[in-house]
Amino acid sequence: LVRDDTKYRTRKDLNCYSREGSFEATSVELPQHNLVATSVYRSPNSSKTDFNRHLDRFSRRIGEEPHKNHAIGGDFNIDRNRNTMTKQVLKKHDLQYNVRGATHDGGKCLDNFITDFQPVKARVMRNTSLSDHRPVEIHLPKASSSRCRR
Repeated sequence: LVRDDTKYRTRKDLNCYSREGSFEATSVELPQHNLVATSVYRSPNSSKTDFNRHLDRFSRRIGEEPHKNHAIGGDFNIDRNRNTMTKQVLKKHDLQYNVRGATHDGGKCLDNFITDFQPVKARVMRNTSLSDHRPVEIHLPKASSSRCRR
């Protein structure tokens, strides 16, 4: 969801990377924040290998925009504390996980924000019982902040 008073544009060039079940993604660009925000979902029954292949392609594409910040948030249904394949894809593209604590009732970190910049803060929100997943939040640098990769 994007607030009514927020200027944004849909990134159809990135949305074409979405694959139902394995890498469901939608992206918007928020020009006033120099940010491309992407929401991702991976079905728990889908292949982690397929997900990582799609994540690799998507990450390669956003790497072509080093002048923009990118945040990928969502339910990856992959425990970031136990999965090395996804970590390797992220490292290859200078991306990082930002949430470390358990986001699921089972004690796993399944939900996260992946960024190519250092957020001010990222955390798991506690004391919520909306589902078996805990909400996660990220605090972005001020809109005037810019960065250059590599």
